[in-house]
Amino acid sequence: MSTPFPFGSQYLRGLTPHPEDWELDLARMKALGFTHVRAWLVWGVLEPSPGEIDVESVRGFLDLAQARGLKVILLFHLHGCPEWAIRSQRACWYVDKRGQPFEPQARSNTPSGGWPGLCPDHAIAASLEEKFIKAMVTRLGSHPALAAWEPMNEPHMWVDTESSPPGVFCYCEATRSAFRGWLKARYGTLEALGRSLGRPLRAWDDVRPPTWQYGFSDWCDWRTFAAESICAHVRRRAEVIRAHSGVPVMAHAWGGGTVLCPDLGAMAFDDWKQAEVVDVWGCSGFPRTLPEVVSLGLSLDSTRSAAAGRPFWQAELGAGDLGSGLDRAGRVPPEWLALWSWESVRHGVKGLLYWQFRKERQGSELGAYGLTDYAGEATPNAVAAAAVGASLNRHAEAFLAAVPEPAQVALLFSYQSRMVDWAQHRHCRLSRSALAGYYHLFWQCSTPVDILHDERLDAAVLSRYRLVILPMPVCLAAGVEAVLTEYVRQGGCLLSDPYLCALTPDR
Repeated sequence: MSTPFPFGSQYLRGLTPHPEDWELDLARMKALGFTHVRAWLVWGVLEPSPGEIDVESVRGFLDLAQARGLKVILLFHLHGCPEWAIRSQRACWYVDKRGQPFEPQARSNTPSGGWPGLCPDHAIAASLEEKFIKAMVTRLGSHPALAAWEPMNEPHMWVDTESSPPGVFCYCEATRSAFRGWLKARYGTLEALGRSLGRPLRAWDDVRPPTWQYGFSDWCDWRTFAAESICAHVRRRAEVIRAHSGVPVMAHAWGGGTVLCPDLGAMAFDDWKQAEVVDVWGCSGFPRTLPEVVSLGLSLDSTRSAAAGRPFWQAELGAGDLGSGLDRAGRVPPEWLALWSWESVRHGVKGLLYWQFRKERQGSELGAYGLTDYAGEATPNAVAAAAVGASLNRHAEAFLAAVPEPAQVALLFSYQSRMVDWAQHRHCRLSRSALAGYYHLFWQCSTPVDILHDERLDAAVLSRYRLVILPMPVCLAAGVEAVLTEYVRQGGCLLSDPYLCALTPDR
């Protein structure tokens, strides 16, 4: 039997849909041609008391999926923290820049409560997480319906979206200590760090994370640390999973990924570093208008580039309403959904999951995103999705083997330049638009484009391209100037925005 093209949707999150709906819904998924379904393991729902872990309800879901021939991806959502842990580990709450603890509570993607969980820079918080993960993996890791584990949903540093600009975290003592340790490893001595920051330092305890605008070097270090810290926590969880299960580990980026995130300075995630930790990488995509297919293309090309040869998926493609809660503006037309689906395939994805099967029943996403109505009946969007899936699996071998045409044009992404943009403007829209604008030109001409990370450049990489473009390259990684200079000497064509390396540390 040939390998199917992974095709399906997100389904189970916390307490919804209800268990009495599972069997019929899974049968409907199978009838629509689905091969895969994702379920969230929400910590606060599955461990309501210390050590009282409800593995059997998850096993029951896996058994039902197995009976229908469906594969299941299990995602650990530890940001939905149990109430007992919130009460007993108050010292592990996230802390804002003013030193105020943030009390965990319900939010849009965690209506069951406990969000954003406990700061994992505290050893006790990390230990509690790992105990829950180990209990689930050791007891479910060999289930025949299990396709993959996800250690974290859209790994990034959470932000307080009620403040403007979005509130940055975490400023607790455990994170401050970890930040100082990271700086010691990066700079070696206080003197070297002081030269970078432009001020004298007499003790490591004098080093504090920035809270105000500007301070370019401070913000570059602080949010690079945050991105690497998130990556380290994903790696730590993945190691627990791999120690007890041979099933692949996958993850996917928030929204359109690093290159499209307007609040990257707050959310602090780096797709290229995250992809190195997992076996399968992916992204989310929630276009709201037909022209946003271009942004979807950029998201997919940057995800493919970050995956660096690993399989990559369109892991969440918005499939229902435009907007959510009280801000809905009609349904996604079925023909748009089909276009966005095929755009994903055109860029080389090896899996396609929609967000999601049923409409949401709780939280600010109430009534949004479903391929079905509230009763679980298929909508025209479900029919359109099923037609895409039928084509994919009628020719699964060809689609799984297909690779995009090699690009001769590359756009350079610079995480440090994004942090400079954030430090000054408290958003990254200027640097995001610079890269997206160039991409739009090539997308309109159907010209393949790769997205390169400036920390991963060498002569061999650049030699593949006839043209390399540097959008808003104000603060490139150390050593990049020499690599780019040699590229031009060897006949390469380099096009740069103004302020090339204006704030680069080694200039």
